[in-house]
Amino acid sequence: MYEKLRLDGGLSPQSINHIHKVLHDGLATAVRHETLSRNVAALVKPPKIPKAKTNVWTDEELMKFLEYAKPYRYYMIILLAATCGLRRGEAIALRWEDVDFTKGTIKVAQSYVRGEKGHAFQEPKTKAGIRTIALPQMTIDALKHQKVLQAKDKLAAGVKYTDHGLVSQTKNGLPINPYYFESRWLDMLRKSGMKCIRFHDLRHTHASLLLLQNVHPKIVSERLGHSSVGITLDRYSHTYGVDYKAAEEINRLIH
Repeated sequence: MYEKLRLDGGLSPQSINHIHKVLHDGLATAVRHETLSRNVAALVKPPKIPKAKTNVWTDEELMKFLEYAKPYRYYMIILLAATCGLRRGEAIALRWEDVDFTKGTIKVAQSYVRGEKGHAFQEPKTKAGIRTIALPQMTIDALKHQKVLQAKDKLAAGVKYTDHGLVSQTKNGLPINPYYFESRWLDMLRKSGMKCIRFHDLRHTHASLLLLQNVHPKIVSERLGHSSVGITLDRYSHTYGVDYKAAEEINRLIH
């Protein structure tokens, strides 16, 4: 059946996996309530989801785009992904109470999701749980500037402003819809003339640039919120390229 959906229906492996999960969970519920004797979906394997191709920017490309994006309302979300490795939902959900200007850190304690009744938040998508990330000075400066911009929004909106306490909000204080932000991201990318990457690839760019600067993989892993350093090394092993330095070091030691 799944093969037919792929060939005749033109569905992607990702879509078929979503269908499989809905069927599997629904039938599992029926089995628990003894409406069915077994879950036939458990006998079928959905197609493997191919790994998405990771594209990253160089430090020069990233600097160029950040300079271009600075005047935009959603610059802070972009900067948090690029300089702290936050996921889109984590950057949108960052609260002022999670920003510590004294220590120069942020606490990633929640992520934005689109709930059935509107805006909703949940714990970050990571087994590592809540994590604390040190901020580069440029991000600290941008956060302070963001405070000023929000104060102007509140003054302009008056009683219409509903403050959710988020670092990035609409002019009326509401959380930013991630799907609307995604459309704005694509529009900015097109107008900037930069090499096209996904927004999530800013997170990959962050990790890759740190590893290229020989920041310890354990530290990079903690910034990203990976449950183990092994995930980081497996995902970004391409960053190191051909390890000529390792060859030089072994030659120096035993030659």
